[in-house]
Amino acid sequence: MQLSDLLTDIGIEATKAASRQGIQQLAISGDAAGGLPVLFKTNTNPAAWAARFTENAPGRKVSQAPVLVMQGTADNIVPQASTDLYVSDACKSSSRVS
Repeated sequence: MQLSDLLTDIGIEATKAASRQGIQQLAISGDAAGGLPVLFKTNTNPAAWAARFTENAPGRKVSQAPVLVMQGTADNIVPQASTDLYVSDACKSSSRVS
């Protein structure tokens, strides 16, 4: 599976910008380009993508390196509950989380 299976050319360029400038840039680029339909293709293989998300979910494998998790009190992009869930799942896998 490749990102090109799911993302349009514009979506791929937006993810490149996000890798340099942060995930918020992906949302800004997508909104400026015309929203989700401009970024994403129709998912023709949802079962494979669901399996990949499950495979890469926190807590499925022990991290080979310590994981540092930080969240600012003014963060309005990532909900605190999401961060807490990630930390909980990672700790259950015996990953070293700080």
